Amino acid sequence: MAEDGQEAVDQAYQDYNLAIERLDLLHSILYEILCTIQRQAKKTPDAVISAYKVQKINANLKEIRDMYQNSGYEDLLELLEEPHKVMEDGVEHIEGTTYSDAEILLHYYVELMIHKSFS
Repeated sequence: MAEDGQEAVDQAYQDYNLAIERLDLLHSILYEILCTIQRQAKKTPDAVISAYKVQKINANLKEIRDMYQNSGYEDLLELLEEPHKVMEDGVEHIEGTTYSDAEILLHYYVELMIHKSFS
């Protein structure tokens, strides 16, 4: 019986370490994405991010958002808006998250991950 208890403790420790490794990896990935977005925002701040990029970025953001569920910071953790066509005065154009908007949103995630890792 004592071995079963030790196995459960060992498994919980392994699960915890994997979760920490995953969080570190997501933080690194998100930081690199943010750096790329910042570079592009300097060149074309009002350009809309492609649907493919938004989907890939949002996949990471959703995982991070799930980790911080019930943290009290949910209002900061928005997803990027996918590009979509809009008709305005008979002219069709694309709307969605711009590089400058994404830069702001991604900063929230990065800073939350840094802040919460020290608390």
